[in-house]
Amino acid sequence: MRIDWTDDRYVDEEHRAAFEAGTLDVGQLFGDHNGKVVAVGDQVAWIDEGLAELVYLIWRAGVQTDESCQDMLDDGTVALLGFPDADDLRSFLRLAVPYDEAPGGLYDRVSGCNLAPDAEGCWEYSCFRDDHRHDPPSGTPPPSRPHPNPSPPTSSMNKFRNRHLDRRPDG
Repeated sequence: MRIDWTDDRYVDEEHRAAFEAGTLDVGQLFGDHNGKVVAVGDQVAWIDEGLAELVYLIWRAGVQTDESCQDMLDDGTVALLGFPDADDLRSFLRLAVPYDEAPGGLYDRVSGCNLAPDAEGCWEYSCFRDDHRHDPPSGTPPPSRPHPNPSPPTSSMNKFRNRHLDRRPDG
């Protein structure tokens, strides 16, 4: 993995001086893909080079993301964009996917409308809580019984998390 510190195309003016001085904090480096620095407003990170321009444009439009990966399964088939909440996901979808009535078109693949259950090319969504701001207050007793339908992580996101993100040191 290599970060390109010479390409400032995705760094806004607010962050340009720190970028040029080499003092811009882009967060912890992890993963297998080469990256670009992306800095817009209060979001600054290294982003996989295959998604850097997209993430830059998303951030410029005021939509927050909290993770991304250009090739999540290492087979060239699945990219990942993570959003901190449903509002940011909705904002992204409104920007990226105009409504159309064409059967099997982009809107259908994103929304699942008008498609057969076994249709190819559908977008996959996974929801999980990774925000500890919503944890119960300290001292709250645990649930009296486990969730009635516990299941192992099976979504692509969980597979990605288990394979890649768990490599990061705690903290």
